[in-house]
Amino acid sequence: MRPLLLGLTLAWAVLVSGAPIAAADEDLGQVGGKVIFNGKPLEEGVITFHLQNDQFVGGKIKDGRFLVDHVPAGTVKVTIESKKGTLPAKFADPETSGMQAEIKKGKNPRNFMLSG
Repeated sequence: MRPLLLGLTLAWAVLVSGAPIAAADEDLGQVGGKVIFNGKPLEEGVITFHLQNDQFVGGKIKDGRFLVDHVPAGTVKVTIESKKGTLPAKFADPETSGMQAEIKKGKNPRNFMLSG
């Protein structure tokens, strides 16, 4: 009975303290930069970093600029989609985009120069 009571007390203490429960020692990076298509900044779009197990993180592109937080460290595939349909469809598929990025813990500046 005492181990159960101790476990419940510890769980309650974590919940009351408001401390976030996070994966142990997960290395996260922040990726920011520009997307240029045919020499011009991409007006509006979405950039996605594809992780393992069909998971992904991404963010909006506005006037060619993007910033995505909480990207796990490692090599990831990258896709970019245009809200106005100005990009070729190959850039929106992780198997055909041809883009990948090596993400490290901390800030990762990355620019993507696309043409087509």
